[in-house]
This record gives sequence, structure tokens and C-alpha cells, in this order.
Amino acid sequence: MKGLMEKLETIFSAVTFAEVGEYETARQMLNEAAEAEKPSVKSQGIQVPATVTES
Repeated sequence: MKGLMEKLETIFSAVTFAEVGEYETARQMLNEAAEAEKPSVKSQGIQVPATVTES
């Protein structure tokens, strides 16, 4: 998990891009950071979200 300082740095960087009109860049930065934090489970070489359970 990222540390608090790294999370804040990502957020403030995204805000800076948004302030100059680079909304898509800001959105992409935040989405990439969120995706990097999502846990995943590997099952037979296929990555599936950790929230999915096998029956």
C-alpha cells in the first residue's frame, strides 16, 4: 500500500494538471493510482479481482 505522502503527492499533482485544463491527464493519474491499490488474485495465470470468489 502506498504511504500517505505518496497518495497526497498523486492527488496534488492531479489537481495541478486539472487547474491548467488538463482534465483527462488528471483523471488518468487518479485512475492509475486507484488501480495500483486494488488487490488482485491470480488464478491459473488469469488475474481476477479479489472480490470475486470461486464457487
